[in-house]
Amino acid sequence: MEISQKQARKLKVSPKIVLSPGLEKCCLRASAKTSYQQAEEDIEELMGIKVGHSSLHRLVERTELPLAQAQSESAGVSIDGGKICLRGEEKEGGQWRDYKLVSQHT
Repeated sequence: MEISQKQARKLKVSPKIVLSPGLEKCCLRASAKTSYQQAEEDIEELMGIKVGHSSLHRLVERTELPLAQAQSESAGVSIDGGKICLRGEEKEGGQWRDYKLVSQHT
């Protein structure tokens, strides 16, 4: 959807950005909780709006977020991730999914 310069000023958005501030917030939250592909599917199902996984990735990359403040000191953090094949029906084969793991050591 394209909007005019006048509409953009009135709505306080950039004329080149096609996501409303509310939808942008939903996209960022969905992207933070899962893969971009799954976030794309969730947003389309829940909101009826298609936002591609590449668009979600670009949105996350250009968004400046404040650093979180730690509530307690941490001795260390372990981070790992990988891929796992989820088996389906015999004829369908499996689907590869990413997994992520973070462990905080206090």
